[in-house]
Amino acid sequence: MRSHSALIRLRSSGAIGGDSSPGGCSVPSYGHHFTAYLLWDGLVERRDDLPLAEMDEIAPLLALARETLRAHVKRRDQERRSRLIQEWKIEGVYPYPEEPAEPAQAVEREMFDEVATRISRRLPGVTQSKKTTLRLLREIISRDPSGLYPVLDELF
Repeated sequence: MRSHSALIRLRSSGAIGGDSSPGGCSVPSYGHHFTAYLLWDGLVERRDDLPLAEMDEIAPLLALARETLRAHVKRRDQERRSRLIQEWKIEGVYPYPEEPAEPAQAVEREMFDEVATRISRRLPGVTQSKKTTLRLLREIISRDPSGLYPVLDELF
């Protein structure tokens, strides 16, 4: 018996396809653009009904692929966040000079890091302006986290 392998594409845009047939699948990937390819021996026989095949025997395969991609995207986000924070510390614009002393401070810092790195592409390029913006963001998060989103809407 001859074995055939074929490819399934999972894209950050939400498309799934076997060879050239798009269907519907998504892997959340804010800020990431990718196409992942899965090898599956059964695709050759199922290429015309791939959307239906997703509901039966390949569902576990696709679920595992999606989970693997989510973990990869999360790891890449954490690497990017760490790199940006280190750059900000070197640049002298990161508004937290010391490590958190209490759990509440750690939670505040996590929230700041998440929000600040998400908006980092929109931060001013001038060091003093960036420092001021990050400091204001810190103050909003520490004093009134619920006021964060209206402020971000106005700024960005």
